This record gives sequence, C-alpha cells and structure tokens, in this order.
Amino acid sequence: MLLHIFSRHEIGRAFRRPATWAALAMAALLSAVYFMLLLVRYLEHQDQLSKSGVTVEILTRFYSASSLMILLVVPIVTMTALTTDRQSQLLRFYFSTPLSSRAIVFGKLAGVGAVMAPVLLLLAVLPATLWWGARIDFGVLLTCVLGLVLFTGFHLALGVFASALSSSAITAAMLTLVVSLCLWFAETAARIDPESQGASSVSSLAHMRGFYQGILASHDIAYFVIGTITFVALTLVVIDCERQA
Repeated sequence: MLLHIFSRHEIGRAFRRPATWAALAMAALLSAVYFMLLLVRYLEHQDQLSKSGVTVEILTRFYSASSLMILLVVPIVTMTALTTDRQSQLLRFYFSTPLSSRAIVFGKLAGVGAVMAPVLLLLAVLPATLWWGARIDFGVLLTCVLGLVLFTGFHLALGVFASALSSSAITAAMLTLVVSLCLWFAETAARIDPESQGASSVSSLAHMRGFYQGILASHDIAYFVIGTITFVALTLVVIDCERQA
C-alpha cells in the first residue's frame, strides 16, 4: 500500500520538473526529425533502397538511432531521482517514516519509468505508421520495441543507482552517461584489441543487434534483465547503508 502511494507521489513529482518536459521535448523532436530524414532518404533513393526494403532502411535504422537517443535522455530523467531528496534532507525524512528502502527505490523507478513511457510509446507508433503506405515486418517491429523497453529499463536502473551514489544531479547525470557510453562502445575495444574479446559480451550495442534483426536470443534478454536487477539491488544496498548511517 505504501509502495503504491509513494509511487503515485513520485510520478506526480517527476512530471512537475521542468527537466522532465525538456527531456520529453528533446526526445520527441529528435525522434520525429530523424524518422522524417529516413523517410525522405528512402523516397529520394527508392530505386536503390527498395532492394533492402523499408524494414531495413527505415525501421531498423530508426531503432538503432533511438537507442543512442535514449542514452542521452535517461541521464536527464534520472539525475534528480535521489540527489534532490538528499540535498533537501527529504531522504532522511523518508527514513523516519514507515517507508522501506524497497518502497523508496521502486517508487523512484516508477517515477522515472512513467516519464520514459511516452517516449517508448512514440518510438513504437512512429515506425508503425509505415504500414499505411508500405510493407513492414511486424515481427522485427515487435522485437525492436521489446529490445528498446529492456534497454530503457536497464539504463533507468543505472541512472537511479548513479543518483543514489551522488548528492549532485550533474555528477549523477555525467556518471550515468559515461557508464552508458562505455557499455555502448565496449564492442569497439574488442575490434581494436583482439585480446579484449570479453569486452563485446558486456556491450549493450552488441546485445541490441539481435533485436534490430528480429531475433529473440535468450542471452540478449538475460543481459538486460540481469543488469537491471543488479543495478536495482545495488541501489537498495546504498539506500540501506545510508539509512543505517
């Protein structure tokens, strides 16, 4: 009951922050502009690109770029999750109430998740509109959307964990962004140095490729699910330690 009430409270707080609306506006603008650019590119070079098809040339490219856009938006959404409460001593107040650490963490996750929900909905609807004028592979569309949901949940958990480690929103945002980019480009290290092949196994980009191609691989799903659970568990540990301090 307390978790439900606190989650509703956090969702309301999240949508009252100017940074939230700035992040949503940026995500909507970037998504719409890039989608239109892909559409115009396809129409202008239809003779050459029709061999690959709309699914590959528009849908897959759109979701590949959308993943990178989410990396930029999530730090803005999560940077104030716990940092502002710590600065204002509101977190200490929560510790003095019947709210458990689990309720605090999951309430924060519900808040940032509610903010990203409209972004994911937009990213799912835009490519689906291609169906009105072209044949698209809905199997690939569904796997791309699923991959994007898992990808977003993974980075939201990372962002809340970074927010739990810092008392500065800017520091939390930078930490989230740096770790996200390191995981994204980890595959590049394996290409440059053949001895670091293990780096590709932690690359979020490498685990997203299967979703882009319409392939549901258990190890790709497990990567994001286990990563999300790990960051949530680490956040709980940090909050518990702060509660007992």
